[in-house]
Amino acid sequence: MNHIRWDPCISHRDDAARSFIQTFFADEKRHPLLICGAGFDPRATETAKLLHAAAGTGLIAHLIREDRPNPSPDLLVRANGNEECLCKMIARHTLHHVSIFSDDEKTVVAGRRIVEILRKADLSDITDIIIDLSALSIGVSFPLIRYLFGCAESQPDFPNLHIMVSTSIQTDDAIRTQLMDRYQNVPGFGEDLGLANTARKPKLWLPQLAKRAVPALDLIHRAFDFEEICPIVPFPAHDCRAVEELVEIYQGQITETWDVDDRDFLYAAEDDPLDLYRTILRIDTLRQATYAIEEGSQTVLSPLGTKAMALGALLAALERDLPIIYVEAQRYMMVHEPATEPYGLIHLWLTGEVYPKPHIAPAPLGASACPTSSEPV
Repeated sequence: MNHIRWDPCISHRDDAARSFIQTFFADEKRHPLLICGAGFDPRATETAKLLHAAAGTGLIAHLIREDRPNPSPDLLVRANGNEECLCKMIARHTLHHVSIFSDDEKTVVAGRRIVEILRKADLSDITDIIIDLSALSIGVSFPLIRYLFGCAESQPDFPNLHIMVSTSIQTDDAIRTQLMDRYQNVPGFGEDLGLANTARKPKLWLPQLAKRAVPALDLIHRAFDFEEICPIVPFPAHDCRAVEELVEIYQGQITETWDVDDRDFLYAAEDDPLDLYRTILRIDTLRQATYAIEEGSQTVLSPLGTKAMALGALLAALERDLPIIYVEAQRYMMVHEPATEPYGLIHLWLTGEVYPKPHIAPAPLGASACPTSSEPV
């Protein structure tokens, strides 16, 4: 099997992650920069509170407010409350309002806009950059991480890069989305998908099944000619019936439109991103070997489930430059008050001083690998 970049990976979960934050970022030599969402999600302030408790006034933050048309009044109140909390907590902050869509609301432009913002950020004294995915959408967080990862690859003294996410199945279940009517390619990932030189390559689709992702996955399936489909389901999972429930929800797709059987399913631990990461790389490696004598193949990801599993897909996409296809939310709704039980916490140390140098380079990085300010995004 090919080299796996993040094996081993410095990672922590739950209490171990909180202990890492408390000890590592309390060091006076650390000058951390937090990049996080300042939206309605109840988890928006969790990581910031932990980092602020450890680093105090040394913490700097870029707060991202994702602006969508016609927001729910209730969620607007929640978002304003989280924004106020973050701004009061972190004195050295910059707030960015980022429009998710183009003026005609047909194209997602947030990823490119957030990269433009980060290009102008002063990172000269920063030792660690922490991207908190807890309250950021895929369309914002994935291009942001892709850009910073490219910078870390090209600049030997770039700050340590960390990813954190607060997890809660109950909170995920409380949030509903009104989706766009078209799919989107995440900028910076497999951008040759659909071009003439790759159009003939057979495509393997790895959709991450989630209870309310049926419309999005149906839309993506109609848009592409996938030769094979291997649905991803969470196992082990917090809910022991999670796989059974998903199979029931997707029964029509499984038996009719997708034409998959029991042997095609991929199983990955619900709260361990590295498990899905390794699974995707193993499948992609085997497939590339199978099609080596032909024109090659493409593995396409659609991480539309939990943030923890989406993080696993992100790692695989970073390493192999795999295309990521998703459907952006036009509007969010909160159907009930989420549970107040403690959130889970995941920390992944993506790049930096703990890993040997030089790194073994992943697949070609493409246009998003830390271009200069004069280059187009």
